[in-house]
Amino acid sequence: MLLHNPYIDGIIALELSQMKWEKYIGFAMSLRSERFSMVIDLHNNIRSRILSAILNVPLSYHVPKPYWKRWRLIHHAGSFTPKSLDILDQYLSTLKEAGFQVKTFFPEIFVTESEKAACLNQLEPFIGKQFVGIHPYAKWKNKEWGIEKYLDVAQLLSSEGYNVLFWDSPHARAPELKYLCTDDLRELIGYLSICNLFVGNDSGPAHIAAALGVPTLTIFGPTHPVLGFTPRGRTNVKVLHSGIPCSPCSKHGENHCKYQTLRCMDAVKPEQVFKEALDLLRKND
Repeated sequence: MLLHNPYIDGIIALELSQMKWEKYIGFAMSLRSERFSMVIDLHNNIRSRILSAILNVPLSYHVPKPYWKRWRLIHHAGSFTPKSLDILDQYLSTLKEAGFQVKTFFPEIFVTESEKAACLNQLEPFIGKQFVGIHPYAKWKNKEWGIEKYLDVAQLLSSEGYNVLFWDSPHARAPELKYLCTDDLRELIGYLSICNLFVGNDSGPAHIAAALGVPTLTIFGPTHPVLGFTPRGRTNVKVLHSGIPCSPCSKHGENHCKYQTLRCMDAVKPEQVFKEALDLLRKND
């Protein structure tokens, strides 16, 4: 994710195998020799606090987390609207507290021309028309709008002359789409970077697309934009939410729907998504 970023001098990788406490403490101790002068903690959880304590740096700054406000939004949905819980605003406030002059309010992911070219080479028969990327999956099943509805939108866009890149195995009902299956993050970034529009759930690919400067349309359901985790980018970024009052019902979409129907998702129709997608495409022609 952070490769090719000109503002980063080095990356210290924490492997998944090092997340167990004994190895994590050893990992933290190994960093003391670096003699860091400042820690900016954008997690502010137990692990990051322990890391800060072990490093024993002169200055440390920790992002504020509005736990109570988010809890109230989830357990008393619709009862109030906070001023801002946007996680990026929280990050920026931490940087300002540390004395940094913030020059940009948008996240950025960097991709090389060779990475783009490698993806375009795989799409040679499709080159000549604009690309729309659709990623129908999310970590939590409740946040997925649904394959069939995404296929409806994909076919409508295809009928308008757009090339649709669809992240899934091929579907017989829509052979005209270009299907992509990859578990390589840099390859995903490369394909997203050549899109003229991205459509997807409240999940990682939407944030990646927005950070690449790709116009992005994100569908929210059991989670809610007001919780502060919406994509942000330099170009048009739009979210769709049904406005059903029982949403949000969880912070990340991990809870089961108490109605067993996901009405928040069903209320968003393919025709609505198609209309919004066309609007974003035409705005960025």
